[in-house]
Amino acid sequence: MPIAVPAASIQNTLLAFAQALAQGADAIELDVFAVENELIVIHDAKLERTTNGQGSIYQHTS
Repeated sequence: MPIAVPAASIQNTLLAFAQALAQGADAIELDVFAVENELIVIHDAKLERTTNGQGSIYQHTS
Protein backbone atom coordinates (compact mmCIF):
# COMPACT_ATOMS: atom_id res chain seq x y z
CA MET A 1 0.00 0.00 0.00
CA PRO A 2 1.51 3.38 -0.98
CA ILE A 3 2.18 5.77 1.90
CA ALA A 4 2.16 9.52 1.31
CA VAL A 5 5.15 11.33 2.75
CA PRO A 6 4.74 15.08 3.39
CA ALA A 7 6.00 17.38 0.66
CA ALA A 8 8.50 18.84 3.14
CA SER A 9 10.35 15.52 3.01
CA ILE A 10 12.58 15.46 -0.02
CA GLN A 11 12.53 12.18 -1.91
CA ASN A 12 15.29 9.67 -1.21
CA THR A 13 16.37 11.21 2.11
CA LEU A 14 16.76 9.45 5.43
CA LEU A 15 13.99 11.69 6.80
CA ALA A 16 11.56 10.59 4.08
CA PHE A 17 12.45 6.93 4.67
CA ALA A 18 11.99 7.29 8.44
CA GLN A 19 8.62 8.99 8.00
CA ALA A 20 7.42 6.28 5.63
CA LEU A 21 8.43 3.55 8.08
CA ALA A 22 6.80 5.44 10.96
CA GLN A 23 3.56 5.48 8.95
CA GLY A 24 3.72 1.72 8.53
CA ALA A 25 5.30 1.29 5.11
CA ASP A 26 6.45 -2.26 4.49
CA ALA A 27 8.74 -1.26 1.62
CA ILE A 28 10.65 1.80 0.42
CA GLU A 29 11.43 2.69 -3.21
CA LEU A 30 14.61 4.59 -3.87
CA ASP A 31 16.67 5.65 -6.87
CA VAL A 32 20.29 4.53 -7.08
CA PHE A 33 22.89 5.75 -9.55
CA ALA A 34 26.28 4.12 -10.10
CA VAL A 35 28.92 6.83 -10.49
CA GLU A 36 32.62 5.93 -10.68
CA ASN A 37 32.17 2.66 -8.75
CA GLU A 38 30.12 4.37 -6.02
CA LEU A 39 26.39 4.00 -5.39
CA ILE A 40 24.54 7.29 -4.94
CA VAL A 41 20.97 7.51 -3.64
CA ILE A 42 19.32 10.59 -5.14
CA HIS A 43 16.05 11.08 -7.01
CA ASP A 44 17.36 13.08 -9.97
CA ALA A 45 20.59 12.83 -11.93
CA LYS A 46 20.63 16.65 -11.89
CA LEU A 47 21.22 18.37 -8.56
CA GLU A 48 19.19 21.57 -8.86
CA ARG A 49 15.76 20.30 -7.74
CA THR A 50 16.72 18.49 -4.53
CA THR A 51 20.04 20.05 -3.45
CA ASN A 52 21.82 23.38 -3.44
CA GLY A 53 24.25 22.06 -6.06
CA GLN A 54 24.16 22.48 -9.80
CA GLY A 55 24.76 20.18 -12.74
CA SER A 56 24.80 16.44 -13.11
CA ILE A 57 25.80 13.99 -10.38
CA TYR A 58 28.31 12.67 -12.89
CA GLN A 59 30.15 16.03 -12.82
CA HIS A 60 30.57 15.99 -9.02
CA THR A 61 32.77 13.01 -8.41
CA SER A 62 36.21 12.76 -6.93
